[in-house]
Amino acid sequence: MDPSGIFSTSYARDSALVRTRAQWLALALFGAALLLYPWLASPRLVAVANLMLVTSIALATYVAIFFKELRAILFSRVDAEAAGIRATVVWTGFLILTAATLTVNFQTVGGLMIYSLICNPAAAAFQLTRGCGPVLALAAVFGAASGLGGFLIAAATDLPSGAVIVLVSSALLGVAALIGRRGRH
Repeated sequence: MDPSGIFSTSYARDSALVRTRAQWLALALFGAALLLYPWLASPRLVAVANLMLVTSIALATYVAIFFKELRAILFSRVDAEAAGIRATVVWTGFLILTAATLTVNFQTVGGLMIYSLICNPAAAAFQLTRGCGPVLALAAVFGAASGLGGFLIAAATDLPSGAVIVLVSSALLGVAALIGRRGRH
């Protein structure tokens, strides 16, 4: 993370989520863990993780495809409709996919635990980046890392998955707050 007031020479580099070798290494290790997970876990855990992954990918794909429309709707629904965006259709699709993702995750995490997965990744991403696109992308990565990381730790240690996911999510928020605070001073 560059100090305040220092910008990269290109917009692509300035808005990139993975900027350093350490971040690339962490991403590679996370990918390796994802590839090894089916061989290390029970069939039930693999089935639950696959269901979570499919709904999350469907929602992320929908958001990627309709990003400009969703952004316009969030800014002003009236202006979005005036610009020719079918706000009701786009927003309803987003809500249906979000509800499906939350429903699948309620089975694993539990009712009260899901709220930390909604708030903590977004707050952590906002500590580290600015701008709608980078915050949304980083929040999605933090949410996936919290959910999958907590789920894997819970499976390995025989602890309740909901509590471990919340702890991982809260730890990510704490680390992001410390890094974000240090970067601002």
